[in-house]
Amino acid sequence: MTGRGGFTLIEMFVVLVIMGILAAVGLFKYIDFREQAYATKVAADMTSTKIAAITAWTDNEQWPPDAGPGIVPPEIRLHLHGSVQFTNSDYTLDWDNLSGSVPFLVGISVTTTNPSLMAHLTRTLGTTTPFILVGGRLTYILVDNTGIF
Repeated sequence: MTGRGGFTLIEMFVVLVIMGILAAVGLFKYIDFREQAYATKVAADMTSTKIAAITAWTDNEQWPPDAGPGIVPPEIRLHLHGSVQFTNSDYTLDWDNLSGSVPFLVGISVTTTNPSLMAHLTRTLGTTTPFILVGGRLTYILVDNTGIF
């Protein structure tokens, strides 16, 4: 028998297949972690908006009026950190003041057409009180119809 150095073609092919499988698993995990981080940013924007709205309420003893999806009410903007965005390519935040149509209801909604983002948001924030999920819209109820917040 003569001593041969190196690998056979089959051994190299097996190693390449295993490396490909590991790379694919790693890539999918990376995408999942990136989407989870994005959902965490959206949740943080909602929390910052909630804190800014409560601060505005303590200043004026009334909730800021509804300004429409993607528009930050000026009363909230005064207390909101500059990095919070209400309009983004994947989602839109909405300050909801529905006190005229029901006894008293104030909330912050996020609307998205990205099912993966909504799945991560519902996993992060939940869908039980004070959160309500309807289609592609997740709403945080700040004040319910009984006036409790």
